[in-house]
Order: sequence, then C-alpha cells, then structure tokens
Amino acid sequence: MIQMPQTKFKIMLVEDNDIDNLITKTMIDASGIAENICIFANGRLGIEYLRATEAENPSLLPDLIFLGVEMPLYDGFYFLDNFAALSDAYKSRRPVVILTGSRSPNDIKKANSYSYVRKYLNKSLSLDEIHRLAAGFYSERHSDTSPSQTPSSK
Repeated sequence: MIQMPQTKFKIMLVEDNDIDNLITKTMIDASGIAENICIFANGRLGIEYLRATEAENPSLLPDLIFLGVEMPLYDGFYFLDNFAALSDAYKSRRPVVILTGSRSPNDIKKANSYSYVRKYLNKSLSLDEIHRLAAGFYSERHSDTSPSQTPSSK
C-alpha cells in the first residue's frame, strides 16, 4: 500500500479534450491529492497563466502539471519549450507529467529530453498511479536532493 502524504497539491491540467479533462479531473478529485485543479485547453493558455502567476503571486503556482501532447495550435511541446523560460527555482521543484494518447516513439523521446518532464504516461490515470505520483513528488520535494540529481523514473 502506498503511504499518502497529508499535503494537498495545486494541480494544472493542460489538455484540449473536454472528455479527457473530465475523466482526469474526476480521478484526481477521487484520489484526494488536490488542493485545487486548474484546466487549460492548450499550451499557450497554460504558459500565459504560469508567467502571470509567477510574476504576480508565486504561491498560487501549481505543484504538479499534467500535460497533453497532441493539441491543435499550441501543443504540449510548445508548452515545454516555453516552460524553459520560467525561473529555475520553479522548474526544479514543479514536475511535468505527460499524459497523452500518443505512443509515438518520437513524442516519447522528445518529451523525455526535457529535464523537468518526470513521467510520460498514456491516458487514463488510475488511482494507484495518481497516488504513486503524489507520494514520489512529495518525497522528491522534501528531500535534500534536487530532482536533477536523482535517477529519472521516466
């Protein structure tokens, strides 16, 4: 059994599919790990929120980001490319989890090339997977070792 932290996470979900968002949000809500969940329909909207929030009220920045890859106009890779411009202090402790239907080896390789991507998962999330992610990120966040110094579990 997974030991769940008492801490609740601020979660961001960046995905264009409303049905996938409903399913993912329902699973996250059922897991009990979320303080709140903010949902954005594309990478541009997600990045704009992060930039504005980092500048105006960093305490509201999400702790954990679930990101779709395949979105029209501003996809997950647009988001990841622009996420790089955020402060190192934020990026180093705020993991991005790719949550996608894409099984493309090129997408997997490209996503895993970003140091802040911690996992590449295929839809949909199970409660067990959510609990494992939360426990792992809680441990990572409260350890003395930065994520870049720990072995990747991608």
